[in-house]
Amino acid sequence: LQKTLGDIKDTLQALRDENPETPIFLLGESMGGALALRAATDSPQLVAGVISSVPSGQLAQKETLALELSVKFLLSAGHRIDIGKHLFHKATADNRLAQQWMADSRVRMKVGKGELMQFSNFMSSNDKVAKSLSQTAVLIIQGKQDRLVRPAGTVRIFEELTTTDKSMVMVQDGEHLILEEGQFDDNLMNTVSTWLTAHSPNQNPIV
Repeated sequence: LQKTLGDIKDTLQALRDENPETPIFLLGESMGGALALRAATDSPQLVAGVISSVPSGQLAQKETLALELSVKFLLSAGHRIDIGKHLFHKATADNRLAQQWMADSRVRMKVGKGELMQFSNFMSSNDKVAKSLSQTAVLIIQGKQDRLVRPAGTVRIFEELTTTDKSMVMVQDGEHLILEEGQFDDNLMNTVSTWLTAHSPNQNPIV
């Protein structure tokens, strides 16, 4: 995770060096949304704003998931386990879409226990990160039909943000991965576009 954050910072710095007058916005979803908030906290001078979709780590049915993963690790003798099927079928009720995501060769679905612990610790620190984000504009997005993450967890992160320039969109029919292909509608895109325009008047922002 620290390497990922370092890569994000290096990319932001390169974009800033090449485009010193252009507003740069970070956009991320799920863990990417949490990474976007953390990167903006670490380097507020490099970003004009953040669009963070579902950044909460407050899982729905957390106790059930913990038990299932514990059993899987026991059966695998402590080796890496495949969590893709469980996560993607929680992320969407559309079986076709879940299968499409699981078949994506760019997605790494096998993880070790240490990686899961690192992920859990990172996501559980989001409230603290939100309190540190005091100067950056933030747009938070959350689907009301999310079966993987509790919408209340994302609402709490929004409330913890200390920046006064913050907005939140609750998507009535949205599931977990709202910004993925086919999971958003024109109303949401218009909202995001309007927000970007308001925060980069008379300019073409980098997102």
